[in-house]
Amino acid sequence: MEDGGGVTREPFTIPWSTAEVDMLNLYQASPWYHPLTCNGGLLPSQHVHNHEVIMEPTAQGLRCPECGRIQTWLPAGPGELLRLSTAVDEYIDRL
Repeated sequence: MEDGGGVTREPFTIPWSTAEVDMLNLYQASPWYHPLTCNGGLLPSQHVHNHEVIMEPTAQGLRCPECGRIQTWLPAGPGELLRLSTAVDEYIDRL
């Protein structure tokens, strides 16, 4: 997977450590970024209200609380996701 700057990176795959799950939970709660969501795959009708649902990080992947879908990879590690902006660092400092 190319990162846009010509660098090829492998997707970040499971299992994720407790610290990594904690970082993903911080990312999911950040007010500065759209959280990682499930659109129900090809069947969005699997969701109660037919909308994107915020995925719940676990050691075995991101789990959709509505349809049960589990995503076992990310395009970047949770630490990289959190370092996308200094705004996230400020948010973490306030926790």
